[in-house]
Amino acid sequence: AWGAAPPRVDVVVRASCHDRAQLQVLFASLEVFWPADLGDIVVVLDEGDESAIESVRPANWATTRHSFRFLYERVPCIDGTVARQVSLANLDRHTDADFVVVVAPDTVFHTPVTPDVLFDNVGRAVKVVSSAAARQPSVSRATELFVAASSVRSVELLPFTVAPTTLTAFREWARTRRRGSCYFDDVLRFLESVARQELGERPGSDGGAAPSAGVAVSVDEFCWRCQVDAFVGATNRSRSLYTFADIDAAPAPAHVPFALRVAGEGDAAFLDGRSPTQRAAVLVRGGICRVLGAHLVPACGKEHVDAANKLIDAAAFAQQDGSTKRVMQHVAMFRRVVAETMGSRRDADRGAR
Repeated sequence: AWGAAPPRVDVVVRASCHDRAQLQVLFASLEVFWPADLGDIVVVLDEGDESAIESVRPANWATTRHSFRFLYERVPCIDGTVARQVSLANLDRHTDADFVVVVAPDTVFHTPVTPDVLFDNVGRAVKVVSSAAARQPSVSRATELFVAASSVRSVELLPFTVAPTTLTAFREWARTRRRGSCYFDDVLRFLESVARQELGERPGSDGGAAPSAGVAVSVDEFCWRCQVDAFVGATNRSRSLYTFADIDAAPAPAHVPFALRVAGEGDAAFLDGRSPTQRAAVLVRGGICRVLGAHLVPACGKEHVDAANKLIDAAAFAQQDGSTKRVMQHVAMFRRVVAETMGSRRDADRGAR
């Protein structure tokens, strides 16, 4: 499916040794649904986690078909959530791939990843975004210190696909925008704004260091994905590398959901009392049953597929109408290719005999 010269695509996850249980589920789903020869799986951990590497590596370390790289970064003395996002905004330092797919530790892949899932028919990376989320005041408040608020037209959902060269250009643009400053200085200005606010000072009272002067902000509103996509929209740099599929547009965009976060996504129908591990098991089992079917996996039943589809739809926030239908169309095509490939191999075997 990927042809003779596919782009190199790495999967990148920023985690710590405390995420090892979630990482094992992520790695298991990648083993099933991510092409082994497409690129590396890059796991960025905190300095000091080296001693826990045996518990972080995939359970099938000795037999995995995938190429893993484990890296360790020094963690700056800032809020942990922001620190991880700052790390991801610098992930181009760790890879020379054409594109990377950024996932959270609690991500589970549930659908085979093929070129038409990640790219459009002219090779642009598909970015699945929400324009409705961008209209939330908190998004603009936290982003306009980095890029003009008017440029925040959408919020990209995880998994987040980006070319490393885009991140390099983004930080270079941040450096030249303010003489003697850099992207991390912007991050510190944002955190100073939050700290001033928590001390009871009026946001913006320092003469402009805070976003939306006079408007409250919080650390939870920091969004590196919003900053990068707004940079692309505001400057048109790297714009030719991407196509944006807005889940809030009508008609619904033709994209295939292939992974979701089992602990951090969805509405009440998704967060239905099951643990993240239970939701992950439903997705992986249902995904396998969708692809292979009961004729190859007798333990598969319609209930397994239906349960996975229900989770995918519930995680779509009701905006991605038809998301399961698109997944099923994609899986049906995948199964036809698998059947044709297996049939060709059987015919070749018969001919050899």
